Amino acid sequence: MVEYKNVNIIKASFRLMQKVGMGPVRPGVIEECEKFIADNNIDFLPWAQSCLDDLKTVLAETKIDGETLNDDVRQELIAPIMQIKASGAMFQNKPLTELAACLLHFLENIKTLDADVMQIIKANEVVLTAFLKDEEHTNVLTPTKEKLIIELRAACNRYGTKNEIGSFF
Repeated sequence: MVEYKNVNIIKASFRLMQKVGMGPVRPGVIEECEKFIADNNIDFLPWAQSCLDDLKTVLAETKIDGETLNDDVRQELIAPIMQIKASGAMFQNKPLTELAACLLHFLENIKTLDADVMQIIKANEVVLTAFLKDEEHTNVLTPTKEKLIIELRAACNRYGTKNEIGSFF
């Protein structure tokens, strides 16, 4: 067993303890989970598509007012992206995970909901859709996909610079 020195133990929140329980993790559970993740053959793309559909619905219902971004609206925008990011990581889909992580970071740090923000979100949604439709290379981070992610990050950074938020990436 690995022994760690100078470890700072953080007490779990009550909500987390309700979800996962209390006390030590039973030996072998982590290995079982890692084996399940490595050996799974579940097609998570329909799940990712349903999350993307949820994002499209939120985008269609969201009013652009240029005002401070309401926390409820922010959470509605973040929730499907967070699901794609987490599921993409678990099912080893690097392109979807990286793109969702980029959009998630952007959404967590913007202050207002204006036309530029909506354009960035919609551009990310279009690229996520394209990544999902690439059945032949869904899990592969091709050079083209990498360039698209880099350009979307650059768009977020341009927005941050223009609005005096600073660089996101």
